[in-house]
Amino acid sequence: ELQLNRPVCRAEVMLSTLLKKNGNYVNEEGKSIAEKISENLSQDQERVATEGVPSKINAYPDDVIGKVYGAEHSGRVRGLGVGVCPTSVFKTRKYFTQFESVGSSSQKNVEELQKEVHTLKEKLNGYEETKEQLSQTQDQLKVLLNFMQRKFGDELPTFNQGSDSDN
Repeated sequence: ELQLNRPVCRAEVMLSTLLKKNGNYVNEEGKSIAEKISENLSQDQERVATEGVPSKINAYPDDVIGKVYGAEHSGRVRGLGVGVCPTSVFKTRKYFTQFESVGSSSQKNVEELQKEVHTLKEKLNGYEETKEQLSQTQDQLKVLLNFMQRKFGDELPTFNQGSDSDN
C-alpha cells in the first residue's frame, strides 16, 4: 500500500503469495488460481474506481477472491491476515450475503421472464393482427359472393361454406 500510494485489494495480496521471488508460481494449482484471479481483477479495479473503497481494505464478499475461493469462513478473510473476520471487513453477516446472492440470481430469473413475456406479447399482437386481417378478407369475400349471386343467379356454382350460410 505504501509503495503504490493506494489501497491494495486482497486479490493483489493473494497474487503476490502465489509467486516466488524469481517470478515463477509456487505450483501448478497456484498458477491456475492466479490465472482465474487475473481474469477477473479488472472488475474489482472498476468497482473501486466507481464505488470507492469502503475502508482501508479493498475487500468485498463478491470480489475476485470470493468468486475464486468461495464464501469466507466465519473466523477469517483470505488475504487480510489472522484475526480478521468477515463481519468486521464486509460489515455484513453471512446470512445477509447468502440472501444477496439468492437475490441476484432471482433478479436474473425475473429479467429472463420479463423478456419472455415481452416476446410472447409481441407474438400475440401479431396473431391478433393476422386474425383481424382474415376476418376482413372473409367479410369482403361474403360481399363479393352476394354480389355475384345477384348478378349471375343460378349460373354461379355453389360453394360449401360449412355451417355459415348467410346467403
